[in-house]
Amino acid sequence: SYVAYNALYNEWDFGALVRTAWIDQSILGPPIGASSDGYLYQHETSNDGDGQAITAYFKTGYFSIANGNDLVFVDRVLPDMIWGTYSGNKNAEIQISFNVVDYAGETPRTLGPYTVTKATQYIDTRFRARFVQIVVQSSDVGSFWRLGSMRYRFSSDGRR
Repeated sequence: SYVAYNALYNEWDFGALVRTAWIDQSILGPPIGASSDGYLYQHETSNDGDGQAITAYFKTGYFSIANGNDLVFVDRVLPDMIWGTYSGNKNAEIQISFNVVDYAGETPRTLGPYTVTKATQYIDTRFRARFVQIVVQSSDVGSFWRLGSMRYRFSSDGRR
């Protein structure tokens, strides 16, 4: 098992990883862990897990684009991403979905997933809601991406 603390965000993380011994740094660089199967593993050397894609996934909390009781109509979302490392490939492919509701506790309506790459200028979404939740995921080999600040084209669309 492991426990990690992020001092910047004051958050703890924990989980299970089958390792019997561990060193966080060595003359080889990244961390090295020993497993009960007799292998040594050097960690954090690529964006993949031993040549296999690592599924990246996160979901935001619900947030409001407009103030008060107003519903909004969102017809376009402009993704803001970093595609790849400084010297690496810029070929990541992610999927973005939007869960939308008018009131807390409602069953969300899901739009997407929309496939987004470096060439994607915008996503045509066309939803009307009060609260939005964003789901971002990817599972392609060798890619790196980082989410920035997405922008929305919206207009007030009345009250319900």
